[in-house]
Amino acid sequence: MLTNFKEDPNINVFLLSHRTGSVGINLPEAHHVILMDPAMNPAVEVQAVGRCYRITQTETVHVHSLIMRYLLL
Repeated sequence: MLTNFKEDPNINVFLLSHRTGSVGINLPEAHHVILMDPAMNPAVEVQAVGRCYRITQTETVHVHSLIMRYLLL
């Protein structure tokens, strides 16, 4: 899947959880990181975002954090 994401320009999304995306993966082809579930440890989010910041990164990386408010009725 990583090879397909890197080589196929038609693949626009690569979905990862905090566990799989925070360690050992390099994704310099990614230009947007969307955090949908806040991690209990902020360092895990930093690690996950860091997968896109590599020496071979040539474009600006945008980080989006989606936060929802819970309504208790």
